[in-house]
Amino acid sequence: MTDKITDPHVERRMRRFLQPDGRCYYCERPADHLHPVGPLVVTVKEPNDEELHHEFCCWECLGHWAAVQAGWDNYPLPLDT
Repeated sequence: MTDKITDPHVERRMRRFLQPDGRCYYCERPADHLHPVGPLVVTVKEPNDEELHHEFCCWECLGHWAAVQAGWDNYPLPLDT
């Protein structure tokens, strides 16, 4: 039996994980709001050749995401939450 996701924030994040929607993966602001800096797009290739694309609005959000991926668990939350 699968549990239904009831938290809208988690549901949005999971949809964005599978299919980018133009919003920053970290802070959820529009990924191009700091144009010409963003959007910054990271492509992660899985061992089974599946590709995941993540969009970020600035280097700071990309850095926070990368730190978490590297195992750092003491990261600040976005200010606009």
